[in-house]
Order: sequence, then C-alpha cells, then structure tokens
Amino acid sequence: MNAKTIKSILLNKEFWLHTVLWTLFFASINVNWTQSWISESFLPEAVAPHSAIAVPALFLLNVFWLIPNYLSKKRWLKYIWLSLSLLVGFEILRTLLFTTVLHEPGMFVATFKTELFGENSLIFGFLNVLTLNSIFYSFVYRFTRDWLINRSIIETLKFENQQLQFVGYSQLAKDDAADASTFSNLENKIELKTKKKTLIVKKRNGVFLLKISDIVFFQAQGDFVFAFDAFGNKHIVNESLKSIKSQVCEHQFHQINRGEIINFDYITKFDSYTKNRLEISFKGISEVLYTSNSRSAEFKQWINQH
Repeated sequence: MNAKTIKSILLNKEFWLHTVLWTLFFASINVNWTQSWISESFLPEAVAPHSAIAVPALFLLNVFWLIPNYLSKKRWLKYIWLSLSLLVGFEILRTLLFTTVLHEPGMFVATFKTELFGENSLIFGFLNVLTLNSIFYSFVYRFTRDWLINRSIIETLKFENQQLQFVGYSQLAKDDAADASTFSNLENKIELKTKKKTLIVKKRNGVFLLKISDIVFFQAQGDFVFAFDAFGNKHIVNESLKSIKSQVCEHQFHQINRGEIINFDYITKFDSYTKNRLEISFKGISEVLYTSNSRSAEFKQWINQH
C-alpha cells in the first residue's frame, strides 16, 4: 500500500464513519471474547464471538459488493442466489466445526441438527434478529449512499453542461454574426470542436490508439473507465467519464446514466424497462444498458435529432 492510497483512506469520511460505527458496536455488544468460540452455550442472552464478527462482515459485504447497481431482474436473481449461498455456506461450515468438536460418540447427526437449528445459528436461532437487522440496514445505507452520490453528480453535470453551452454558443455567435442563416450551424460547429477521433490506451505490450468510432459504449466501474468496442474487447481508458463526455461528439454519443455513455451508431433498439427507464440493445454485443429515471426523456430527444 503506497503513500497515496494511505492518504486517500485517511481523508475518506466514509472510512471513519464505519470505524466509529463498528467500534461502538463491538464496545456495546454483550460478547465474552475470552470464552471458547466453540462452546455448547454462551452467557445468557449473550452473542457468540463468531456471530459478533459476522454481523459487520455481512453488512459491509452487502453494501459494497453484493447489492447490484441496477434494478435488473437478472442481477437481482444472481444477488439472491449468491447471498443465500454465502449465508447458508457459513452456517454449514460453522455447524460442521462445532459438531466435530462437541459431538458425543455416535451422536454426530443429532449434534449437527442441534447446532444448525440451535440458539447460536445466524439463520434459525435467536441471533437471526441480528442477521435480519444487518441486512435491512445495509439496504437502507446503500440506497441512501447512492442517492446522495447521484444527486451530487447530477447537479454538477447540470451546472457544467449549462456553462459549456453558454460559452460555446456565445463564442460561435460572435464568430458567425455575419452568417446567421440557421441556428443548427452553431450546434454543428460546437460538435466539430469537441469531437475527438482516437483515445490513447496503455497496455502491457505497448500504447495503442483506439478509434472512438469503434466504441459501442463507455462505462465507469469504481475508479476506472472502460471502453467496450464493436469487436467485443474491453479497454481501460486513462480519463474520467466527465472528460470523455466533453471530448466526444454530443450528436454521436450520449450519457444515459451517471456511469455510461453510448454510441448512436450501434443502437439496434430500445424499449420500456420500468415506468421511467428504458432498456437499450446494441449491435454485435449481448450487453443491455438502462437509462436512469432522470435521463429517459433526454435520451428520446437525442434519438429524435438523428
């Protein structure tokens, strides 16, 4: 871990929020850490040590990894399957460990059932209240977190877009004051000024020029931006999504949500997905993308301009 990464963590408010939150959790919960972690019984109404650790682990896994980014039926079915597999798998491993240590001769199966459905179980015991609360609050936290981030990004993009349009149209109006035949001439010149033909892509075997006309869509994933081309390749682009949007032709490319910009030439069809969202299919690839609620109307206007 380099100094830049350490500095980024130390300045991350969310990191400190979780540090304080889970420190208070472990300080207040009734756990006897010095007692055997594999025991037939714990203190009355006390939480088993392994369960106390499982609660924050379950919360953080759900918030930062398991909960999908989009309301796609396929992704949510995968989420349900994966979440249940992890939870049930943990319980089976715990029960097997407890049973191996605690069972009497000839009582392995009976001990296994007792442990799996006993009070120490995260699924069937009195500890399932902690499990359910952890899952519930992880959803509340994740959706609140995403809403705050989205609102901030939307407001920033709206402001920057207004500024760019004002500067662009004002400058072109001065240059073309003598030739004011149509307003569309100004729009075409703005697009020509911002249109970029290639992107530089660095790979292990060298530096390559990626034609923007070959890119089906750009997608932001965490701290990286990827370009998916018409040949099924995925490239890491060393620029932010905001920077890319300012360089490509707005007539050709359009941002459909906070993390994706698509190329008009590769759209095959679009259809209603939910009440305010659209599902978009592309030529030559199986990936399907979705507009955000606030950008569906804007997307239709963009389509009608072609």
